[in-house]
Amino acid sequence: MTTASRTTLRDLIAARGCALFDGAMGTMLQNAGLEAGESGERWNLDRAEAVAEIHRGYAAAGSVLVTTNTFGGTAPRLAAAGLEDRVAEVNAAAVRIARSVADEFGALVAGDVGPTGELIEPLGTLSGAEAQAIFAEQIEALAGAGADLILGETLSDLAEAEAVVRAAHDAAPELEKRPRLVATLQYRSIWDMWYRFKLFVVYLYDFDSHQPLLAAGQGRDNMVSNEELVIKDTFIEIKRALNKN
Repeated sequence: MTTASRTTLRDLIAARGCALFDGAMGTMLQNAGLEAGESGERWNLDRAEAVAEIHRGYAAAGSVLVTTNTFGGTAPRLAAAGLEDRVAEVNAAAVRIARSVADEFGALVAGDVGPTGELIEPLGTLSGAEAQAIFAEQIEALAGAGADLILGETLSDLAEAEAVVRAAHDAAPELEKRPRLVATLQYRSIWDMWYRFKLFVVYLYDFDSHQPLLAAGQGRDNMVSNEELVIKDTFIEIKRALNKN
């Protein structure tokens, strides 16, 4: 069995033609008993085996990328559960859980980074530098605990997406020799997607991130035509991420 420590995302894509991510974590945690308003990230500390079972189900179904339970793992998001001072602990625990399953199935661990929940200037009061520092704290913990790559998930604000890219570039030098970052953008329409996608491609190549850019969106029916437009213009690989609804 090829272990994650000997494999990169490019290796998987080259060998398989594609690399299948796992699915939703939040709804699976709810199915496992997560109460409304309860922090899913706290389960990394208190209910590790329940989180591992969710990872295991996805891996058994064919996922070769195990995404850590850290979508809300930045300090602002953890603050609601009183965990803002335990960012490193929560994220490192999530990587250990994901790694235990990934190694069992020969998969990779993607350290999940979601939006901060704060608005960045000029729409909000959070500066770009502050956002980058927030993401860097989380990414450093994820990479330090052994994540194979960083997944910036469902980012709708390009300024926030840029902060994730910058943070991953600076805070995770140990991923330098591997595709260190995958980003998913949330879009609402074909033209919204085209504009965001084009701009973010510029950001990624400016920062020399060296990885496929993956776009997430809404609606299966519109996705193919959207992707064809973007692919013709950018020649970038696409990730289809269909939401539950």
